[in-house]
Amino acid sequence: DTILVQAENCGVVTSDTVIVTVGAPFTFSLGADTSICGNINHTLQPTVNGATYLWQDNSIQNSYTATTTGWFWAKATRDNCTYTDSINISTKTANTFNLGADTSLCQGDSLVLTYSCAGCSYLWNTAATANSITIKQNGTYWLHTDDGTCLAADTIVVSFVAPPSFSLGA
Repeated sequence: DTILVQAENCGVVTSDTVIVTVGAPFTFSLGADTSICGNINHTLQPTVNGATYLWQDNSIQNSYTATTTGWFWAKATRDNCTYTDSINISTKTANTFNLGADTSLCQGDSLVLTYSCAGCSYLWNTAATANSITIKQNGTYWLHTDDGTCLAADTIVVSFVAPPSFSLGA
């Protein structure tokens, strides 16, 4: 819009025009605060078409890769409108577990494998999703866990052998 401004002082009229450009508002977000697993880098990539960005380190790329933990912010500017958002990135240590050493058992025996972690989901190679399985056959067994941030896995080989036969005689 063009606005004409006139002022009068002692009979002298002075005028000037001002051009006002109103930018279209847009949505800008770096996402929710997040935890990443271990040393994995986290790329922040806002998607505001036609915007320019200014990051906390004065860089101006369209994306930013956080390689440390902490607070990160960016300003997005488009059509004379500027929005700022920030995100806190923390790291989480992956769960580590051990299903045990590879083992041999006597035929007819069984082995119970169990692992529990708070908030984890479980997936065994048998397609079981409980935190425990009972093994009665030879095979390689693995467990994958997911705590919502980090994945962990371990494998065990289990074999069943026939008990030795022997005789003490008559």
